[in-house]
Amino acid sequence: MDPLYQNQEGGFYPNEYSMHDLGTHFPNATGHVEGDDEYMPVKESGNMILMSGAYAYYKSSSNTTYLRLHYPKLQQFASYLIEFSLNPGNQLSTDDFADAAKYSSTATSFYQQWETLAIAPEGTHTLLSYQWRSYYSLLYNIYPALLLNLSIIPDSLYEMQSSFCPSVSQIFGVPLDNRHSYAKSDESLWVAATCSPETRRLFVNALGYWLNATSTDKPFTDLFETIGEGGYPVSPTPISLGARPVAGSLLLLGARKRETGDWWLR
Repeated sequence: MDPLYQNQEGGFYPNEYSMHDLGTHFPNATGHVEGDDEYMPVKESGNMILMSGAYAYYKSSSNTTYLRLHYPKLQQFASYLIEFSLNPGNQLSTDDFADAAKYSSTATSFYQQWETLAIAPEGTHTLLSYQWRSYYSLLYNIYPALLLNLSIIPDSLYEMQSSFCPSVSQIFGVPLDNRHSYAKSDESLWVAATCSPETRRLFVNALGYWLNATSTDKPFTDLFETIGEGGYPVSPTPISLGARPVAGSLLLLGARKRETGDWWLR
């Protein structure tokens, strides 16, 4: 994480939200001085807060030194999330949010509002977008709340998704949403780690079956079709991904084991 902070705190990134990555000129981490990196501001800002202030460092070490060192940047990311995460069209004042208690109460308030906007009227799944009533989407980013024992998200949301996933499962897994038939191995395991043992096994077994039943001349991919021969997506354009850092998500269940003492308990 240090290179990400060095780029952003050193004045080499112009945006108020967190940068997406360290650039596309490996092995040179030249970053994105123009601020034209892939646009995922809410997701990446949240990731930096979670990785810095929660599981990756503080929760593992109980050492606040790293947090204090980077607190101004973390506060900047938090302010951005307050302003843009619930509804990007609304401009919210961030002047009053200066301490952890207020950040926590804001998160709770945002979740309560989000629940009324994002859950389908029938109460069976979450929507891809507030307005897209005919599309579902899997919630993979609720995993940190479970891992960190936060009380913001109620058990009912995890249970709803756990019950819904088997209804849309295909031969090689559960599509991330119903715009396409492909799945992401990393995000599938994020979802699996929040589900009941039965649904969790559905995800893990499907990924194992895909590994054994398909062939490729490329490194392990995080994007594949859940139907047909389980190959790389070809529509709307051919995509083949391999050996990306997101493969680290394959270790998610190990992180849950560390917290619960059991592979299959939530």
